[in-house]
Amino acid sequence: MDADGSNQTPLTDSDSEDSSPRWSLDGTRIAFVSIVNKNADLYIFNVANGTLSRLTNDSGSEAFPTWSPDGQKVAFESFQSGRWGIYVVNTDGTGLTALVNDTNADINPVWSPRDPFVAFVSNYNEGNANIYLASLDHSLLEKLTNELLPSTDPTWSPDGNRLAFRFFTSLQIANICVVNRDGSARHCLTDSQWENGVPAWSPDGHWLAFRSMRSGTSDIDMVNVDDGSLQSLITGVAVKGDPIWSPDGFRLLFPGCPQTTTSLTCENNTNIQIYSIVVATHEVTQLTNSAGYNGDAAWTAR
Repeated sequence: MDADGSNQTPLTDSDSEDSSPRWSLDGTRIAFVSIVNKNADLYIFNVANGTLSRLTNDSGSEAFPTWSPDGQKVAFESFQSGRWGIYVVNTDGTGLTALVNDTNADINPVWSPRDPFVAFVSNYNEGNANIYLASLDHSLLEKLTNELLPSTDPTWSPDGNRLAFRFFTSLQIANICVVNRDGSARHCLTDSQWENGVPAWSPDGHWLAFRSMRSGTSDIDMVNVDDGSLQSLITGVAVKGDPIWSPDGFRLLFPGCPQTTTSLTCENNTNIQIYSIVVATHEVTQLTNSAGYNGDAAWTAR
């Protein structure tokens, strides 16, 4: 759809469950996950000519596609070998390789915006997940966090110099932290007693936006990466997922549902719509209006 919610167009129409759309940086293709008979594979939809191509075809489920900066490869997590691992494949389906050869559970890959490095979460199933950085040529594998409690959901700063992530001090408490790409200067920007959502970098690299319960209801908070100052964006909507920035930095998209003083109207994941909020004015606009669940929104790069 257009950024104002108009011209909504279905790109897939089948019996499969399609999710996690990820735009290529040039805005011509969308990688996504499609589940058929309980098995998840990756596909690429070419927006320019309307063609659909299959990227993976195996008995192990795939998830979390992330594009290389040049648009020639996709990294993803897969259960191909009896455990979760990170793989890389060319966009024509050739050249499938494992990013890391280890016995840990490796998930949640995110490609650096500037070079052939992929950050990911490892050892997740043992409860002490940490964030690692690996090079595509297998010459580098570096541990960026070293905690006895889980560090998850890494996201790159726009310049590729830092990563934001969630640090869990308990099953119910997750704070927003940052670390340099060489593992230095790791510090947390929040000190909450609730679970904050996955952080999203503003295009200028100065702010992180994330789902928060700081106001007592599910809203969006922003923290300044430079000085740690916090701002709350009161949406008037029950935020049901993680926000993402528009390329111009003026707005955030998020899934949510109408909120009343007594109850929510989105029980059982119904009536969940896509909203936008103007950061400066807090003006909220509902962009979708359809039954069921709308989520996984993703902006084109420009």
